[in-house]
Amino acid sequence: SGGGAAGSGVIAIYFTVVYTIGRFLRLVFQDSSKRMIYEELPDTTLLLDLCSGIYIARIQGFLEMEYKLYYQLVQIYRSPELLLDVSRPPDFHFTPNGPNDEETGFPQKGASSVRVQGPGFGPSLPQTTGGTQPK
Repeated sequence: SGGGAAGSGVIAIYFTVVYTIGRFLRLVFQDSSKRMIYEELPDTTLLLDLCSGIYIARIQGFLEMEYKLYYQLVQIYRSPELLLDVSRPPDFHFTPNGPNDEETGFPQKGASSVRVQGPGFGPSLPQTTGGTQPK
């Protein structure tokens, strides 16, 4: 009868280890599709420069400039299209209706007329005027 108790103890330990590893793997891979857009950006140089600008504006006491830069950073992260545009590598040219159709792999028929030439901040972001800041 002592062998049955030892066998169930081993099974309980085995179950606990397998369950713990399963929970850990689930935690690591949970919502990975939601995080992918932020973790797999091609070139984050401009975003890093913007964060550095926010830090420099703060330590030098330029609070209005810090607010404007922070607002631009928030607007970039809220728009996936703008985030991808800002993080695009400097030598990237996307012209589906242009002469590079064979190179990009996009078909000529039904392609949109979107033309992006290199990185940029995309559409201009709203700027605050004067010394007042929105609440």
